[in-house]
Amino acid sequence: MTKKLGLVTADPEVLGDARDEELPLLLDALAAAGVEVDAPIWNDPNDWAAYDLLVIRSPWDYAERPDDFLDWLNDVGQQARILNNAALIRWNYDKRYAEDLVARGVPCVRSAFCRTVDEAKAALASHRHHNVVVKPAISAGVRDTGLYAADDPHAVALAELILSDGKNVIVQPAVGTVHELGELSLIYFAGEFSHAIKRGAILKQGGGFKEGHFSMPAEPATASDEMLGIGETALRAIEKVQLDHGIDAASATPLYARFDIIRSDHGHALVLEADVFEPHLYLSHAPGAVDRFVGAILAELNR
Repeated sequence: MTKKLGLVTADPEVLGDARDEELPLLLDALAAAGVEVDAPIWNDPNDWAAYDLLVIRSPWDYAERPDDFLDWLNDVGQQARILNNAALIRWNYDKRYAEDLVARGVPCVRSAFCRTVDEAKAALASHRHHNVVVKPAISAGVRDTGLYAADDPHAVALAELILSDGKNVIVQPAVGTVHELGELSLIYFAGEFSHAIKRGAILKQGGGFKEGHFSMPAEPATASDEMLGIGETALRAIEKVQLDHGIDAASATPLYARFDIIRSDHGHALVLEADVFEPHLYLSHAPGAVDRFVGAILAELNR
């Protein structure tokens, strides 16, 4: 009997230019492998129990309705198997997960998580004479994210906007090397390193995007042993988080993971983001990446 697989996404009209360009690659490859596969929209009515496996791919409008998405996750998680699993998604969708990573020995960019305007102002004041990044703790892409001098009134205004939307604010030091070196993204499938991508700077000083519109230039890259070591440390930490949430050891390794790593102004490699929820995986940037991801999905589908 053919098994049914769903690659969960969002309404293309809602996503607009942010639509998932990797989805057709995966749908074609999985269909060629003999899988009955489609791409259901997460908040559309559906017979979710008919799926043998749901892989969360690109429900990128979740940040605009996080409570609805968590309700969906709880409901559908009782009807079908979801990967990455619901417990891991609930942990990862709020960027406060970084505190768990730091506690487990992962070097991360220092972040202040602010629940009030006064806390945000205090965090900004602690970076006096330096640049900062202000962003929501729950966000897809770089929505409501800005690069400012710490004493720029626009930084406080953005924090107020984020808080008015019911979300906590993150204040981070802006690392100058990002504009020179960019970020290195490490992509893993089923715990195995697949490929590395170099991503250029996105944000413009004083707010907005560097290119005047959202643009995330990327190119294939080679990961050093140091970077791969940090990726492995982050992956092991996430597995430990899984175990702490009661996930059995056989299911503790994420189906997919992307770690965005930058180099601090002092030369230290630091994790900026650890995405095991709905990351862009740059499948078209690395030969064999689609096949590796499809192989990992098929192994889970046939478990």
